[in-house]
Amino acid sequence: MAQVSVIGPSRPDKSVYHLAYNIGKIIGKHGYTLITGGRGGVMEAASCGAKENGGITVGILPEGMGMANRCVDIKIPTYMNEVRNFIVIYSGDIIVSVGISDGTLTELTIARKLKKPVISFMLPENLHFLATHVLNKEDLPEFEKILLRYAP
Repeated sequence: MAQVSVIGPSRPDKSVYHLAYNIGKIIGKHGYTLITGGRGGVMEAASCGAKENGGITVGILPEGMGMANRCVDIKIPTYMNEVRNFIVIYSGDIIVSVGISDGTLTELTIARKLKKPVISFMLPENLHFLATHVLNKEDLPEFEKILLRYAP
């Protein structure tokens, strides 16, 4: 079964949080394993959406297990801080970014170097080259179609 890494800001606004939750629901609905950095914000929202819809959630944590959000099923403490971003990206068959932050930008760059398929929501136009597909927050049906192409 496919593993989908979801990346994004740890302090998103409410619309980005809600979008990440709905993305997680779609990932869980199809039985994919969701991988995140395990903390708050987009990571928590996607994890909760996936878990509530039957998915398995994995958190690649920057430090100890106590840092995990409430919806992480499998906690992997790395004690590697931001270096754990490499593990999050390497672990996903598909990368989904929701919003942008410095950490997200780093992860997108790693994904590009590894030639991973990247589906990005709300990516600034000057960064579109980092994604395979760029979608708006209204494009959840299109997201599901693209996801199924990469991970049937």
